[in-house]
Amino acid sequence: MIDVISNMPLVRAFCGIGHEHERFDATVNRELTARSRSLRYLEKLRLLHAAITVLLTIALMAWAITLWQKGQATTGDVVLVCTLGISILSATRDLAVALVDVTQHVARLTEAIATLLVPHELRDHPEAEPLVKSGAAIAFNNVTFGYPGGEKIFERFSLRLQPGQRVGLVGHSGGGKSTLFTLLQRFYDVDEGSVTIDGQDISKVTQLSLREAISVVPQDISLFHRSIRENIRYGRPNATDDEVLRAAIAARCDFVESLPDGLDTMVGDRGVKMSGGQRQRIAIARAFLKDAPILLLDEATAALDSESEEAIREALSRLMRGRTVIAIAHRLATLRNFDRVVVLRNGKIIEDGSPERLMQGHGPYRELVTREMSRLAQAAA
Repeated sequence: MIDVISNMPLVRAFCGIGHEHERFDATVNRELTARSRSLRYLEKLRLLHAAITVLLTIALMAWAITLWQKGQATTGDVVLVCTLGISILSATRDLAVALVDVTQHVARLTEAIATLLVPHELRDHPEAEPLVKSGAAIAFNNVTFGYPGGEKIFERFSLRLQPGQRVGLVGHSGGGKSTLFTLLQRFYDVDEGSVTIDGQDISKVTQLSLREAISVVPQDISLFHRSIRENIRYGRPNATDDEVLRAAIAARCDFVESLPDGLDTMVGDRGVKMSGGQRQRIAIARAFLKDAPILLLDEATAALDSESEEAIREALSRLMRGRTVIAIAHRLATLRNFDRVVVLRNGKIIEDGSPERLMQGHGPYRELVTREMSRLAQAAA
């Protein structure tokens, strides 16, 4: 149900409501069938227990009366034995029902414990200390990594970034660009090698302090079903309203002025009431407010039109000032003012240098830029 509701626009666009109804009905029917089988089984047990109880009660009374007729038991003995016997046999019914209930509760408790006690994949090192921010120099040292159950993405991969350097990552999909972001934020641990910030191995620092040092502007913007103000403030929860406003202005969130409630406007579930460009500006404002020394940009202007993109570039230039920046870019024009461009292919660096120097060569970067310029020229024509 959560999956369907979260993707309702896709369901409607592909006329999938009927199909999803069928899937839901099939799931409910499977559950009801299992429940019916369980209830029938319990009823069979109860009927069997009742029949056995009746037979044992008759046998007990017959045995007691037989002893009384033979003079081997008094009337009081018969009454006492029959009364206690019937009480005990009746109590066994309640015991049987209780045992069935206990079995069901144990099964539910087992499922709950199995869900709640799943161990964290990544834990802080027992001796982890907070990250000391002293320049934001980043280094990937002979990193080998592959996703669980997948092929190796990197094999002895090395890359070093100087403090305050702006580095663009380019290359075809699957080259490892997003994986570098993932490893730097320590969503996964490397198989071999290390990732360091200012010489500190990120696997030996607390995850909270690591992520406090990193601001991210993703391509797929995630927003809470809250106000614009609260979504921007998520970058720094203790920020004042004035600081939130300045961040919104710096990120060129001009559209807020036309909204009825301004910064207090609700964005809807996952930001559905905002356009793609508006969501991206909110994410940039959130990064402004966090004011972290490391900035990760994943196609930060991908959802903007050309006019908005120019406005956002100016905001991003201010945001990048004095920070170590890594940007994934498919639109290579966004890297024209960067200090360095790294071209990745199959987890390896095939070109590395300033945009000007790479354009003077005849490598993959120049080919990508030439192809993009030709595409833009054809679109303009």
